[in-house]
Amino acid sequence: MGFKPNVIKVDPTALYQPDEDGEDCPDTICRLLAEVVMPEIDELPFQVLYSGQPSSAPNYPVNILIGAHVYKRYMQISDKVLVYLMRTDKSVRYALHIKDGAKAPSVNTLSRFRTRVDQYMEETGISLMDAVMWQVSTKLNEMMQE
Repeated sequence: MGFKPNVIKVDPTALYQPDEDGEDCPDTICRLLAEVVMPEIDELPFQVLYSGQPSSAPNYPVNILIGAHVYKRYMQISDKVLVYLMRTDKSVRYALHIKDGAKAPSVNTLSRFRTRVDQYMEETGISLMDAVMWQVSTKLNEMMQE
């Protein structure tokens, strides 16, 4: 599988339409993920997990997989529930920048991604997830200082 970065530098409001009553994203974690966490995720370090061959199939966007991991851990839900929410819940789709009509990842995709990240850590001693979480937490700390 070839690596293809998914650049998220878009206006999150373009991905989420408020409900008919005009209510915005009701879930604070969704808003935080959409507007702070997702744009801060650097996918390039994860490129080492994928094939360098241009003819291979592109990867599912890494930033969405990482954001899904964060959401899953925060909500303490299973992969199966997470996938269901990514397919059906507008707030979760907004949080993870999954555009209308775009396919949510499968349980297998989430599992394979975690396996690759874990194998890379075992082989190299480098935790790609720790690095991205450090980057995101730095941004959150900056916001809290403002």
